[in-house]
Amino acid sequence: MKNLLNPSIQFTDPDTLQFCLPLSDKEFWYCEPNCCHDKLLPESDSTERIIYDMLCGYPGELIRLSSVVAEVKEFISNGRLWCSGDISIDDIDDKERLELLQAYGYSLDSFSTGAERNQIICESYFETYCVTDFCD
Repeated sequence: MKNLLNPSIQFTDPDTLQFCLPLSDKEFWYCEPNCCHDKLLPESDSTERIIYDMLCGYPGELIRLSSVVAEVKEFISNGRLWCSGDISIDDIDDKERLELLQAYGYSLDSFSTGAERNQIICESYFETYCVTDFCD
């Protein structure tokens, strides 16, 4: 989870603590909390759930506090609490790219650059397959 501390990390969905680190114009690392993990379930009273509830919507604070609060550092360091993975646009066929764009209300012409389009497609792919493909 060291990618969370990379200065180039992007907060792609602050409300779910989703992050993206562009690795190239075609490949992106995505992560977000694994809300299926026992410690992050809504009924959990774990320290991890308390941190999630307090900082959900505030990704910058999550990163900042990880350097000063041991429990927050443990939260972002525990890979079991996160769904994450690298996604390359080259691994998604043209048909699925179009389906992902349409599902999120975009068209191929919605973007000014190929890198921007690639990132949105990869983000849509991550969100679609997050729990099944990117969580331990």
